[in-house]
Amino acid sequence: MSSTPVSVYPLKKIWLQNFLLWLLFLLICLGLGYATLSRYDPSKIPSLSDAAQYARMVDQSAPAGGWFRYRILIPYLAKPIYHLVQGHIGSWSPVFFSLLCVNAFFVATAALLLFRIGQTLLPNPTTALIGVLLYLLNFNIVNSQLVGLIDSGETLFLILVTWALLKDRWYILPVLGILGVLAKESFIPIATVFAAGWWIVDYRNQPNSLNKIVWVILMGLAGLATYSSVRWILGVGPVSPLDIAASAKTSQSFALPLNKHMLYGFAWLLPLGVLRLRDFPIAWIVASVFGFIVILLLAAWGGAVSGTLRYTFNLTGGLLSLSAAVFLESMLIRNEPRLAR
Repeated sequence: MSSTPVSVYPLKKIWLQNFLLWLLFLLICLGLGYATLSRYDPSKIPSLSDAAQYARMVDQSAPAGGWFRYRILIPYLAKPIYHLVQGHIGSWSPVFFSLLCVNAFFVATAALLLFRIGQTLLPNPTTALIGVLLYLLNFNIVNSQLVGLIDSGETLFLILVTWALLKDRWYILPVLGILGVLAKESFIPIATVFAAGWWIVDYRNQPNSLNKIVWVILMGLAGLATYSSVRWILGVGPVSPLDIAASAKTSQSFALPLNKHMLYGFAWLLPLGVLRLRDFPIAWIVASVFGFIVILLLAAWGGAVSGTLRYTFNLTGGLLSLSAAVFLESMLIRNEPRLAR
């Protein structure tokens, strides 16, 4: 008789399920981003002009400028793929193929985490899967996270912060602060205030959780230290938070981005998503509101009106997609025809 513990088999089954789901999400993402390989060049599209900066970081044809050169995580991961496939993929763009591979990996991983979060919170795993599919089919996934940009990295780490807080693993936050800021500097304020908002609700329910705020503070400090180190390594020199804030200041006036991109990304997601938010932890909702306020403040300070919707989806897209799935399921069940007995 085998001496292998029986409990090992369910664990292996869970890992296999995770891998198969992740592989499915990865293939979906690769398909959604295929057009960037041969049908159009994102770097030549005015609304995707940032892609040209990240492409330079991959093929090193020219130095990236401004803030872009400090967002090193995704372009630097794409570099070895670029060198590996260059000259071997026919008419496909090796730069955007490498960026698509990395972005698809990040989006697929975020989708798997979102499914596991939904599976934890919702009674029916099918509802969680529907929520993930709604998430992957959103305008922002196809047109922001799989087109040679780097939003997929920030999104993944924001979802990881959500997962850590739901699992009460606050000690992971400093590590996420380091990794998240390597993807995008906006992760520092958004994630820190998001976690602080979560802690406020948690502390009201459990006054003995005062020590958890230490991990939130450490996440912010770790992110700032990492970002300052990256700037120093790349030749800018040590910078303080005040220097960073001053360099981001713009004279542009801020206006709410009520445009076609908001229509495409949130016209169906927002109304469907808010209807069943009551089924989700209040801490997640409050934290998302706190994070959204930070996004508006960052946009007002830096004039990043065009990026406001992307930041908002990066922060709230998972929650709204799961909530929309709950609403759709309840609507279908309520209106399901009864078979005559």
